[in-house]
Amino acid sequence: MEPSGLATVISYVRGPHDAKVLALAERLNTEGVPCDLDLFDPRPKGGWSRWMTEKMTGVEIVLVVCSQDYYKRYHLEQEGGIGKGASFEGGMLGRRVLEAQGSEHGVIPIVFDRSDLKWIPEFLRDETPFVLSEQFDDLYRVLTRQPAFVKPPLGRVRIMPPLSSIEGVTTQAKPSASAHTESATQATGTQPLPLAVFHLESGKIIFGHYTELIRADRTINISLLVHDDEDAAHFSELQTGREAVPMAWGLAGTRVRVRSFRELHRDGQRLVELTLAEDPVRSTFADDINFNGISADQIALRRARRILLNERPPTDSELGMFSSQRMTEDMLEHYVSGSGGSGVGIKASPMLAIARSPNEEAIKLEAMRLVCALFLTMTKTVERIVRLDLRFVAEGIAVDFVGARARQAINVEPTTLTVVGICPLS
Repeated sequence: MEPSGLATVISYVRGPHDAKVLALAERLNTEGVPCDLDLFDPRPKGGWSRWMTEKMTGVEIVLVVCSQDYYKRYHLEQEGGIGKGASFEGGMLGRRVLEAQGSEHGVIPIVFDRSDLKWIPEFLRDETPFVLSEQFDDLYRVLTRQPAFVKPPLGRVRIMPPLSSIEGVTTQAKPSASAHTESATQATGTQPLPLAVFHLESGKIIFGHYTELIRADRTINISLLVHDDEDAAHFSELQTGREAVPMAWGLAGTRVRVRSFRELHRDGQRLVELTLAEDPVRSTFADDINFNGISADQIALRRARRILLNERPPTDSELGMFSSQRMTEDMLEHYVSGSGGSGVGIKASPMLAIARSPNEEAIKLEAMRLVCALFLTMTKTVERIVRLDLRFVAEGIAVDFVGARARQAINVEPTTLTVVGICPLS
């Protein structure tokens, strides 16, 4: 179906923004959005009160140009006789929002400068504002009902057989009924032991089976099974680093510092019991940066495809060693592969080395899933992993991933990243 523009009117206060308001209205009309403006109808039939009433209550969308003058006139802070039109319009719009009672009311705040965001009237504070002209395309999508992301049709539920034990490792770490506690039975039980992974300060990645994991109040208590002295030596290294250590289990990831470390024997098993304090993943200026027209979400998607599909940047021969596009790609690569304060850098997919190990396929798939979860969460590529399915195919590793980015605003749903493809092993 051909998209169509919603009937729109602009509410504003005459002043320094007149030229920008006129340019916005003209552009919207030129691009298929019917937009009314008082400048287009200097002597409306029936007078201005009737015109404002019809426009502020009858059109599908009202764009409110928020400014200091608009805010003051809405609150009747101007001297008598000044700004009656803005006060009148603001009152009608406030009633329009109130009477909608939470449903779509079609009133959208816009500003021409980020510094004016503080002048958004209270009745519009829960709405998502648009900063023009940098967000014109986002606004245009709303006015033409063309969302950037479309929810896919509901598919069929996949049939998943019960998990089986392969050398004490499952193909998928299985949490217990509690959201904060994960446990596995001892060697004689029926549920195999899940894995945890740690990324040491030295760059070494170590895995460990755990018999119990309890997470509460930013503290993790975990009991790691010690198979041999090599395991014991690896676990001991967790105590030596000065920085917090990235850790992942299941599809969750965090950073931890060792509070206590104890070796013991219980029920015929050698264990290391750790109490770990969570240390939040650090944010940097690059976490939400937009670079040269490429958004932070697009950069995060590139990083996810690097981790999961081993997609690499263009070579010098493809772009030219000294081209402007080469310089753009070099800077973009800094954001894609840089650690961003996480202590984890992404030059290639971490799955490659694991895939070449001599372990059985089920063990390798679990290890690859776990290390990908660590890299995706520690680099703040996503805040939460919804799905991460891996399987070996003739061309390499088939990947089906869905993850949610960190929420940027209370009233805006977090961006979802989806990666489906093949990670080649050659």
